[in-house]
Amino acid sequence: MPEGLVVVTSDSAALWTDGRYFLQAESQMDCNWQLMRNGTEPKPPSEVEWLVSQLERGSSVGGDPRLIAAQNWLHFEARLRDAGMQMKLVYDNLIDLIWTEDRPPRPADPIVIQNLTYAGKPWEEKVAELRDYMKEEDVEVLLVTALDEVAWLLNLRGNDVPHTPGAEVVRLHMYDEVLYNFGSYIRQKWKGKILLPARSTYIDGVSTGWHHGRDANVHYGRHTEFQMEAYTRVLMGAIDLADLVINKPGQDVQMSLMVRQPLFKAGLNYRHGSGHGIGAYLTIHEGPILISPGGTGHLMEKGQFFSDEPGYYQDGEFGIRLETILFVQELDTEHNFDGPYMHFEPVTLVPFERNLIIPEMMSRRQLVWLNEYHRRVQLEVGPVLKRQKRERALKWLEARTAPIRPAKIAPSVGFTISSAGLPVKCSTVMLVWLTSAAISVARIM
Repeated sequence: MPEGLVVVTSDSAALWTDGRYFLQAESQMDCNWQLMRNGTEPKPPSEVEWLVSQLERGSSVGGDPRLIAAQNWLHFEARLRDAGMQMKLVYDNLIDLIWTEDRPPRPADPIVIQNLTYAGKPWEEKVAELRDYMKEEDVEVLLVTALDEVAWLLNLRGNDVPHTPGAEVVRLHMYDEVLYNFGSYIRQKWKGKILLPARSTYIDGVSTGWHHGRDANVHYGRHTEFQMEAYTRVLMGAIDLADLVINKPGQDVQMSLMVRQPLFKAGLNYRHGSGHGIGAYLTIHEGPILISPGGTGHLMEKGQFFSDEPGYYQDGEFGIRLETILFVQELDTEHNFDGPYMHFEPVTLVPFERNLIIPEMMSRRQLVWLNEYHRRVQLEVGPVLKRQKRERALKWLEARTAPIRPAKIAPSVGFTISSAGLPVKCSTVMLVWLTSAAISVARIM
């Protein structure tokens, strides 16, 4: 999902982005900009609504079609046409024209062939299977443009995009060359059905999919009663998702509300999705899985990997995100009505911070899951640290993965630390978010 969209007129400028970037935008943009906060109330005007309010009939709106999804471009075009305006293709990106200094060189790292041990099957076999599918669907041409899809299909990896092992050039055909000329290719050569990427940029009906990486966040401070409660509620939601059992019709979007329930019951929330698919030595965001209120719904499939990452953020004070990578596996059940059934196995093994956990808030089921997870962390990570003779790290791990006593009663909706009469320790704590990990490593000083 894009981080933002900018619209600039001759006398105004506006940025549309989501809650992950509100504070950054406020601190980095001057008074010439308007910040449109997506996902908030009152709902900001859409990009097209804002343009219609700013421009006169007969105006033209230009855009780089390589950077705008085809479905969005067609929507903009139709809405502007209704308002007496037109959308124009601008292939000479205006930012590129003015960005003449301190621009990084075009990447030129070599393409690497993915070892068959990790690729699973030769690229020839993948292409053959793809062609069989095209015949079944009566498709003559399939355009593959997304970097991760090209990399997966041909068992190729590269280093052209930071933190993403993709390559921008394949078989000596530049993406721009293919995209600029694809419209004429269609008219001259192909008369049958053509499959194009669903999330694609608009260039004569053609597109490219781009993905963004994940940020790492560090917060220093002292934990308070509210921080402990917020951390525990986020953890409860993460466990509820990880402990879920679904059957074949189960969709990712159906899980979104469940993950947020512990926060919702306290009137809290977060402004990002709760999970997304993850590639195998590819992009950190890989479709189609998207556990988000804005998701369109996709079936969960055996063998997929996805993130489980609820959070909470208090502006100007602290932030919490607990991210665990889960592996979708088939579950052996006694019965199989409307099956098969699937469950999720954590594959990132990092202990949660027990000094921020309030056991009395958690159900017995959640504590059982947490203790079993910590036991697995100790059994699998502990021997590695022991072989490496990292005694200090081993002691830290053993302390962080020791069993937490079960709750005697189920938590109530109005639970607070004060109502439970729990002591609060004031300690210096460091909360760390790590890419694709079960988060929340804390150092108590």
